Amino acid sequence: MRSLLKLLAFPFTLVFRPEYKRVSRLGSGSPNPWIRKSSEIDGIMHKGEHELLWDLAARGGPGHILEIGAWEGKSTCILAGACKEKSPDARVFCVDSFDMGGTLWQESLHKQVHFDEQGTYYRFVSNAKRLGFYEWVVPVAGRSELVLPYLPVEFRLVFVDGGHGYEQVKKDVELALPKLLPGGLLAMHDALGVTTSWPGVAKVVRESLSKDPSLKEHSRQASLLVFEKKV
Repeated sequence: MRSLLKLLAFPFTLVFRPEYKRVSRLGSGSPNPWIRKSSEIDGIMHKGEHELLWDLAARGGPGHILEIGAWEGKSTCILAGACKEKSPDARVFCVDSFDMGGTLWQESLHKQVHFDEQGTYYRFVSNAKRLGFYEWVVPVAGRSELVLPYLPVEFRLVFVDGGHGYEQVKKDVELALPKLLPGGLLAMHDALGVTTSWPGVAKVVRESLSKDPSLKEHSRQASLLVFEKKV
């Protein structure tokens, strides 16, 4: 069944690829140099999300930033750029298996974009060095459920954009929330919108985060929904 689903997804990604490239280049005309740099990296962020992510990361405060799901570093570039410019002692911890895994749709898209490549770790490092944010990232290659419990740091911002299946998103959130400082922000990508949300992410938001008494909604833009952890 898994092989059949991959086969069925294959033609869709071929049709999607031109639109993917267009979305991937959003931000190329931004006055913010880090958003412009991010447009040089493959990945999907929707209109307005770049600016909101920058604002979230640039507000500073104690603690570091956690990114679950970095792929080639598109969103990382914005997060790390904000650290470099606004809080240079902070770092972005990027937890990703870097194996082009995820949902069947994600795996199919990854392999259509990168053809025979088996992973994205070296592309991530190359982009970070080429675009000037390597010193502000801590890439951690591994499955989030094995990595997150052992990270010995606290975070002021958590950006969740890893595996998009319900169980994976739920697990990522459950492991990340205890490490989020009071007053810190939890940003969920692909959580909103008719065409931009993913069912697994939206279900976690609907069934867990929206009902969590320790959280309140902070902001939203396109598919990006942000919660603040109450003090």
